[in-house]
Amino acid sequence: MPIDSIYFNFDLTLKFTKLLPSAGAASVDVAVTHALFAGDALALIIAAGVNRVWSTDCIAHASNAISMAPLLAQALKPLLV
Repeated sequence: MPIDSIYFNFDLTLKFTKLLPSAGAASVDVAVTHALFAGDALALIIAAGVNRVWSTDCIAHASNAISMAPLLAQALKPLLV
């Protein structure tokens, strides 16, 4: 089940992650634009029950799953030609 949250609200993400299974969610995954996980934040998310964390590769991180270069190149190409 997706969670749409402004990611600096880490406590809210943890709270939803713990509540969603009791509301019927089969699993909880998290997708973020920038993987700015400070300290043990990623470990806390996983420990709360998140199945998988996906992030863009804008910031190098083990959770990187979405490459932004092709998307940016496609968006910029009309401006550069």
